[in-house]
Amino acid sequence: MSTEQTSRGSFEAILRGASTMKVGMACAKMVAEEISVDVSKEDGLNIVQMDPAHVSLIEFKVPPTAFDRFDVKSPAKMAVRAEDFVKLFAVAENTDVVSMKFPGGLEDESMAVSFSSGMSNRPHTSYDMRLVSGFINHAPIPDVHLEAGFRLARPTIAKVMEKMQVVSDQVTVSCSKDGVAFSSKSDVGKALEEFKRDDPYLFGLDAVEPQTSTYSIDYITGFQTAIEKNVPNPNSLEPTFLFRFTHKKPMRIELKLDDRGSRIHYWLAPRVEG
Repeated sequence: MSTEQTSRGSFEAILRGASTMKVGMACAKMVAEEISVDVSKEDGLNIVQMDPAHVSLIEFKVPPTAFDRFDVKSPAKMAVRAEDFVKLFAVAENTDVVSMKFPGGLEDESMAVSFSSGMSNRPHTSYDMRLVSGFINHAPIPDVHLEAGFRLARPTIAKVMEKMQVVSDQVTVSCSKDGVAFSSKSDVGKALEEFKRDDPYLFGLDAVEPQTSTYSIDYITGFQTAIEKNVPNPNSLEPTFLFRFTHKKPMRIELKLDDRGSRIHYWLAPRVEG
């Protein structure tokens, strides 16, 4: 993980729909108390943050095309307190227009954020949110080829994890051209749930060679909880998770946040048998 001092860039942005930032900040808060926010003309707004145990990593991206207005005079790198920004976006309506501005002067230690319904006769709420001074840690995105993939509805994966957790705190995911299986085992017993290729609950199966890996259930359910609890209407989000993984390598869970390219990648390291 590299360390870099805060960069005093400058930008103004307008985003229609606060739900994107609600989910992004809630998921970032899962992994760290302080998070780095990078803003550039080419890449939009990005957060890449790893948890202290180096088990999970959040990659949150809002591309330039997702904004109604995106004016970056120079790239900005800021550190913010995750809890503060989760509380901030919690008071906004899902459909609110979000305005963000960072002047980038040497004395600027806050970012201006405001919410409005987009209607002139409705309230307009504005904040100056303090930034974290000092240094920002940058986490590397795993450089791994993910050979298998599939989609499951968010409620379906929540139920599967609940079933597996009856006997263990970890789940083994197996994927082949024939389908997907979730299994767990411990001194308590064994659990198995299978989705065949033609199962109506399984979408987008992509596997040439069989792949198997084991992951912590708590991290998967924690990611889902952060999403479902922090968006008043989670049904407005993409209804499925896209899972991609390789044998005994990190898993990446993707959630699309809108139809303009905003998304979250949640990376989870495999469990290693002792």
